[in-house]
Amino acid sequence: MTAATAAGLRHPGPAAPERIVAVPARTRAVAVDLPAGAGLAAALQDAVHRLGVTAAQVELLGGTLREVSYCIPAYCADGSRAAHYSATRGSAGPVAVVAGAAGIGTRDGAPFTHAHVAWVDRAGSLLGGHLWPATTVGATGVQALVFPLAGVCNESAEDPETLLPVFTPRPTAGTGDGARAVTARVRPGADLLAAATRICADAGFRRAMVRGTLGSLVGPLFPGAGRAAAGPCTEVISVRGVVGPDAGPSELHALAVDSDGVVHGGVFDPAASPVAVTVELLLIEVVDR
Repeated sequence: MTAATAAGLRHPGPAAPERIVAVPARTRAVAVDLPAGAGLAAALQDAVHRLGVTAAQVELLGGTLREVSYCIPAYCADGSRAAHYSATRGSAGPVAVVAGAAGIGTRDGAPFTHAHVAWVDRAGSLLGGHLWPATTVGATGVQALVFPLAGVCNESAEDPETLLPVFTPRPTAGTGDGARAVTARVRPGADLLAAATRICADAGFRRAMVRGTLGSLVGPLFPGAGRAAAGPCTEVISVRGVVGPDAGPSELHALAVDSDGVVHGGVFDPAASPVAVTVELLLIEVVDR
């Protein structure tokens, strides 16, 4: 069993000195309807391609899935990694999408989707997890908000620190329109609220919204919750909040699934819930008109 410390999980590889990789961008929210019968991952990639970009963060708002192929967090059986994926699970549809987020980019030069979703199954149970490409859109389609990221290359590759595949954003040619934004990879052990606050300061944002964000956390610790999340970590399905010096007391709300398959939600304590493997964070500046 892999040990967790106050700074997060103990990963097998060398830790990069810079714990936040942040890329400035401009973005806007684009509502899309994903068609019935399509593969969810492919449909998201198509929607992003039609916007003329290769990178985006996405929020899943509702709709149905016909079949869900997914996993939840697990301990690594051979101890070579701090955390790993469970065996593949299935949830027969139709299931109702509750919430979700996805990162869109490339892996080995081809389009790639990383998605975490929560849903209610036919028995009325709330489930969640990391989706595999076999997941398909249900008869009513899926509604989503896409935040395109022109000028950003989001490449998925094995991370030397965690030995797991993660997205890392890099600047590239191109400029977008819309609000100022920063897309970032937050590395293991970081306090997510502190990381978001630092990014705001570096970008000159007085206030920013957390949108289209997913990843993994140790815990998270929800103060007052009756049940702690089972380790080694949780897959974070969504994170929302407003941060920055003009945001007042900042809170982050998360929805996450643990290694028992239990979905947890609410305001979490970021100082006691460090990033486990990675968080794909999108901050969008809020400007008072």
